[in-house]
Amino acid sequence: MNSKILNFFLFLLIFTSTNAQFNKIEHKVKTGESLKELAFVYQTEIDSIIIWNYLVSESLIANQIIHIRDYNFLNPPQIEVNKVRYQLNVALTDKVNKETFFNLQIQELDNKKKTLDPNVSSSIYEAMNISKLKKYWQDSLTVLHANSNKDIDKLSLQLKDKETSLSAYKAPKSSPNTLQTQDLDAIKNAKIVQASKDSALAYIEKQDKLALQAEQERILLEKVLQEKAEKEAAEKEKLAKEKAKQEAFLQKVKTLDTPQAPIKVLTEEEALNAAILKAEQARLLAKNQNNTNTSSTSNNTQIPKIEETPTIIDKQIPTKENPSQEIQKPLKIKEDVKTVEVGEILIKENKKNSKYAIGDEVEKIHQEKAKFLLERAKLEIDKKDFKKAMTYIDKSIVLNPSVAEAYQMKADIFAYFQYFDKALIEYENALILVPNAAQVHYNMGNCYIYLGKKEKAFEKMNKAIKYDS
Repeated sequence: MNSKILNFFLFLLIFTSTNAQFNKIEHKVKTGESLKELAFVYQTEIDSIIIWNYLVSESLIANQIIHIRDYNFLNPPQIEVNKVRYQLNVALTDKVNKETFFNLQIQELDNKKKTLDPNVSSSIYEAMNISKLKKYWQDSLTVLHANSNKDIDKLSLQLKDKETSLSAYKAPKSSPNTLQTQDLDAIKNAKIVQASKDSALAYIEKQDKLALQAEQERILLEKVLQEKAEKEAAEKEKLAKEKAKQEAFLQKVKTLDTPQAPIKVLTEEEALNAAILKAEQARLLAKNQNNTNTSSTSNNTQIPKIEETPTIIDKQIPTKENPSQEIQKPLKIKEDVKTVEVGEILIKENKKNSKYAIGDEVEKIHQEKAKFLLERAKLEIDKKDFKKAMTYIDKSIVLNPSVAEAYQMKADIFAYFQYFDKALIEYENALILVPNAAQVHYNMGNCYIYLGKKEKAFEKMNKAIKYDS
């Protein structure tokens, strides 16, 4: 309450010290009146009248009420004198303009007549028409002089009468109980102070309304924040469920990645020994078949058994007895693949995982892992953690580079951070896999727009429209 009283007196002090004195006049617009005329009559500016009445143009409508601030304290006879004087000025200006126009028309006809050849029959006919037109303009000029002079004389007489009335005008006499002249200023100041008080009270009332409105807005804001918190809690719960679902999916992928019959991976030396033993077994079997007479020897010979365990070998493995001899039949090698065969032994590459290129056929397990990583990337994008999302996308591309969605997501992140050149490269990779993707062409068009390459942007937008239709 104390702050309101302080604001009241502060406003009252400022208002009374800066308040300008003027008479308020309400003018009802008549047909044909303009802002220029009102400004002349009330001795003010057109822009001021527009500001006082919040006008959007200089056009006026009949019976429209115009508010005038009379800082000159004009009396009624002075206003009437100004009205007649404006009408007289308009009449004189109109007369001069019309006279100038008529004289120009007559002069133009005289000049045209001088250019005619009197020996040509058509010129004679045209000269007759010029004479008729000249007579018309001369008659119009004569009528103008008569009418204009009559109107001007009438307005001059009215102006003279109004000026006489103005000179004879006296302000209304004050009543006997009226205070002396020196007290009139005090009365006027008291009225101004009262008006200032009323304005200050209106100001305080306005402040109260604003405070009430602010309180209502605060309550509304608290309600909105509460709804937002509830929504965020629901979103977190949803994300937790999604995360649990993704973890279950990851566990499933790991289960798929684990082979049902684990294969023991041997070192190169162990694999070499196993291959040599296998080759020796094959050699002894062949020798026993050729030597049928030495059956007892073959019966007493123990053929070592070799576990079919995968390992790594070179292309050709020599035997133990003859290092230079190469085994041809038992050794079968598939180059540039993940497994090789030596006889019946399955050989795995020693941690040499071949990298895939765009369009390569990918194993099912890698497809599942890549799909899972893309889903994780989408979750990170929803959380606005673009760094993690980019990591998951890159891992997904390494596992399966034949998914256009991965390149598009990567390009979208680059475009979001305004790395448009990098985004275009990833969009091109996506188009290698899906050339008719309308959304990719559209996004590339936007990138070209930001880079200022209008022709390429136009080309990409046209392709987007073509493939989308």
